[in-house]
Amino acid sequence: MPKMLELIDFKVGMELASPIKNKYGQLLIPEGTKLEERHKTILLTWGIQSFYIKDEEENYEVQYDEETISSVKEILKKRINWNFRNNNEEELYNLALTELLKKRNTN
Repeated sequence: MPKMLELIDFKVGMELASPIKNKYGQLLIPEGTKLEERHKTILLTWGIQSFYIKDEEENYEVQYDEETISSVKEILKKRINWNFRNNNEEELYNLALTELLKKRNTN
């Protein structure tokens, strides 16, 4: 499962779990990239404060039942009330959904 890190926790050699895009949706660093020092400069330049890496400690994918997913989608629907206008907004929704599912799984 991907792990979100703040830029302050950046370490060379980490592997990105998802692509990093700028505010215009342009790809800056593709998924699967092993981070190098130059990537930190890119993140700083674009003001990107967090990113997802592959968590080496977790080698499994958590499966959620449909009832749990539906329940979390309803919670998210109440918090966020808009129709996606582009892929970035849909990606934000999916990230929020994933985070809520992880929180529910740990409680």
